[in-house]
Amino acid sequence: MNILECKALTKRYGGKSALEGVELSIEPGRIVGLLGPNGSGKTTLIKLANGLLTPDSGEIDVCGYKPGKESKALVSYLPGGSTNDFAASLSISSDPALAAQSAMRLQPRDLDVGVFNEKNFVYVASFGAFTRTAYTVPQDIKNVFGHFAYMLDGVKNLDTLCPYRMKITADGEEFDGEYLFGAISNSTSIAGLMKLSPRTATVLRNGTETVVPVEQVRRGDVFVVRPGESIPVDGEVLEGGSAVNEAALTGESAPVDKAPGDSVSAATVNQSGFLQCRATRVGEDTTLSQIIRMVSDAAATKAPIAKIADKVSGVFVPAVIAIAAVTMAVWLLLGKDVGYALARGISVLVISCPCALGLATPVAIMVGSGLGAKNGLLFKTAAALEETGRVQIVALDKTGTITTGEPRVTNILPAENVSEAQLLQAALNLEQRSEHPLARAILRHAEALGMTAADVSDFTILPGNGLTAKAGEDVLCGGSMAFISGRVQAPEALLRQAEALAEEGKTPLLFSANERLLGVIAVADVIKPESPQAIRELRGMGLRVVMLTGDNERTARAIGAQAGVDQVIAGVLPDGKESVVRRLQAHGKVAMVGDGINDAPVLAAADVGVAMGGLGSDAAMEAADVVIMTDELSRLPLAIRAPLREPPIAEDLLYDRYSPVQVLLDGFTV
Repeated sequence: MNILECKALTKRYGGKSALEGVELSIEPGRIVGLLGPNGSGKTTLIKLANGLLTPDSGEIDVCGYKPGKESKALVSYLPGGSTNDFAASLSISSDPALAAQSAMRLQPRDLDVGVFNEKNFVYVASFGAFTRTAYTVPQDIKNVFGHFAYMLDGVKNLDTLCPYRMKITADGEEFDGEYLFGAISNSTSIAGLMKLSPRTATVLRNGTETVVPVEQVRRGDVFVVRPGESIPVDGEVLEGGSAVNEAALTGESAPVDKAPGDSVSAATVNQSGFLQCRATRVGEDTTLSQIIRMVSDAAATKAPIAKIADKVSGVFVPAVIAIAAVTMAVWLLLGKDVGYALARGISVLVISCPCALGLATPVAIMVGSGLGAKNGLLFKTAAALEETGRVQIVALDKTGTITTGEPRVTNILPAENVSEAQLLQAALNLEQRSEHPLARAILRHAEALGMTAADVSDFTILPGNGLTAKAGEDVLCGGSMAFISGRVQAPEALLRQAEALAEEGKTPLLFSANERLLGVIAVADVIKPESPQAIRELRGMGLRVVMLTGDNERTARAIGAQAGVDQVIAGVLPDGKESVVRRLQAHGKVAMVGDGINDAPVLAAADVGVAMGGLGSDAAMEAADVVIMTDELSRLPLAIRAPLREPPIAEDLLYDRYSPVQVLLDGFTV
């Protein structure tokens, strides 16, 4: 029996044929791909096979059944694609395997159905000029000209525009009026950022899973998230492990692994495993809600250029009206009738229409803020969006911005007749009781290798020098070169290696046992992998890049050389960074990038303050003008470059997503 059998299959849309006399037979075990340009009928064939469409003529069988309930148990349709808003609104994963898993659970969902001219629809119904143009423009023309093809067709048919009388009933409310065009959607995905927030959550109540509206989730509630589902609120993982797609918040497509103790955010998508989480932030406190609020606040503010446009419009509009009035008066004085004069006056108004002047700037700001949010960049005000594009100098904090902010073991140099394992074991035994960041770096490294610490006694901290302890009969010491060199005889070659590591900005730690040198372990706050490339991009844009740090000169210069900055300013205390930025502002507009509480004052003082939002402090994000939602410095060039680019208004806003009339309602009848 064939999986799929088509005989003289034909499907038309109006006067156009999507499929004409298709003969097709697919045997079990074959892998078949449908290839063809847009409009060739690929999707139509798939929908016919699943009973989503009815053929105009011919036959189609699926495993011996006519497309219907019986056939869908064997072969089904997985909606997907980057532009399938309806699938996205139902939280159907774009990963076919995850979408199939969701379908196999056979969990039905309630869905509102709209009625348009006595025909039912579940996603969108549209009417008017846009709809007509979308169906009348030939596919080969669209393939060549893209969205410009719609514009050409619209201009050609301007003289045929006419209003449509529409009456819309929804939830007891009635809308009645005349419209040139419009779209009615049964999906929240058109609403931009707000589409990301799931509408329901599965919480554990008395040990039973209960689906509740997301508004009813309270802090401390335990909720579960299965593969393919969106996380409803911010929380902490209690059980399970998974890869979570956080692109909605950070713009980063690579999934992030989550384990017990890790945090998860609302609107991110669980991709692989089962998660049980405790709600930590709900409602308006979630990360998503804060992002939406920031974007809304930015859209509500006026950039300096927008204020200029408003002032010009305030003069231009009255002037144009006055000219139109003078034009009418002149023609009347010349003896023309009122209709003739009125037509000339209206022509002046149409030709000089100031609408673009007043609308272009705020629309560009809105689009820029929205695109930034989708890429993990939050411009808190419209002024920040404009000012970022004028930056001439970028000042970078070192720790947590250029570097990871977390010291790591970089080199292990054992002494003669000592193995790396022996050196690392002695260091682990000695450092296990220390709370110093350098000690924690050694502990993390050893634990990653599966090593365990032995019990020690007589543990002593020597401030500014190092540590001592006893492990059985062995007396262990560890610390700086000066401290250990004064207690044991250290080979000159090993000391030179330690000095070389120090020149590279690393901290060499020496360890000994029973007054015998075991070796050197170097620890450093390593540079983020993406930092050098990000700095190269900034310099390639003609910007001067300066690194500010409180570290010593030698370490700072070593890090600066690795990162590729133009200038290093070391030994700067937190309260001194502000004065440094003030001096830099004498040479141009300065963007300061930081992440810590100590960076908040200088972020506020800079022309543009940029906070690293991934691990950044709340104080830094509050003081900043721009927030990078990840800890990746690679987003910074995009934040500075984006305001300089012309926003794709025609493509992204006017023709893809919005029309002058949109009604977004839950349940409605047209």
